[in-house]
Amino acid sequence: MTTVHSAFEQTARAHRARPFLLVLPEKLQLTYGEALDRVAGIAARYRAGGYGPGHRVALKLPNCPDYLLHFLALNSIGASVLPLNPEYRAAELEYVLGHSEASAVITLENLKDPPFRETQVTPASAPCSIPRAPRESRKAACSAISIFSTSENATSTKAACARCGRGKSA
Repeated sequence: MTTVHSAFEQTARAHRARPFLLVLPEKLQLTYGEALDRVAGIAARYRAGGYGPGHRVALKLPNCPDYLLHFLALNSIGASVLPLNPEYRAAELEYVLGHSEASAVITLENLKDPPFRETQVTPASAPCSIPRAPRESRKAACSAISIFSTSENATSTKAACARCGRGKSA
C-alpha cells in the first residue's frame, strides 16, 4: 500500500539534495534529505512514546513546517492524524476531541519540549507534555481526552463525550 509518507520517502531518497521546503520570512530551507532525516527523528520520538498503528494524534498547529513534518512522521508509524484548526473555540475543540479518541494533542507549545519521556506522563507529574500512548485498545466506543499544555500554569482539560458522558470539563 502506498502511503503519503512512503511516496515522500521514495521521492526524498531519489532527490536528497533538491529543495523540499522554503519558508519565508523565517528563511527556513530544507532539502528532501534534511526533511527525511527530521521526519525520521520525529517518528522515532513518537515510537519511543508508544505511538503506532491504531493511535490517533491531533495536530493543533497553524500552517507551518512543523505541521507537515509531524504529519509525515505520524503517517510513517501508522498513526492516524487528526488535523485541528488552532482557531477553534473551546466548545468546538471539546466536541471534536470528545469524539475523535485522540491519544495526544500536539501544539506549538509542546513542540519546544518534546512530549516523549521514559516514564508515564500524567497531569500531576509533567507540566510540559502529553501522555505516552495508552496501552488499552483504541477500539473502545468512546473515551475522554486529556489535553496538556506547556503553559506556565500547566493545566489539563478533559473533554466530556456527548454520547456517554465520560470525562469532565475543567
